[in-house]
Amino acid sequence: MKYYISYKFSGEDKEKLKEILSEISSIIESHNNETFVSYRDIGNWGEISMDSKEIITKALAELRNMDCILCLVLSSEKSEGMLLEAGYAKALGKKIIVAKKDDVRIVFLKDIADDSIEFNTYEDLKEKLHIYFNKK
Repeated sequence: MKYYISYKFSGEDKEKLKEILSEISSIIESHNNETFVSYRDIGNWGEISMDSKEIITKALAELRNMDCILCLVLSSEKSEGMLLEAGYAKALGKKIIVAKKDDVRIVFLKDIADDSIEFNTYEDLKEKLHIYFNKK
């Protein structure tokens, strides 16, 4: 399957985000899946500069080719991009998985999700992702 990984980008520590996204995509790929991460696959981890309109246009085009979207929610602060991507995925009939820290409160995103993974630490998230994808 092909997984689109969605996450909050603005205001995040880019090096930490790169590390987290690399690990998550590696776990998903280790279970014979493909991943798309816009920061990696469109922006080459920040090496390629584009305006937000160009990024979202390319990202949504990629989302059309995916089977599923994994929304990574690390804080209660809203991400317009993630909400746009999740809504678009829902409209396209894509499967939605929400992986959120257990101390983060969300409502609508969790309500539209097909599956939900709650985690406490990044190690916990990695373990739960392996468990989730071993079941698939």
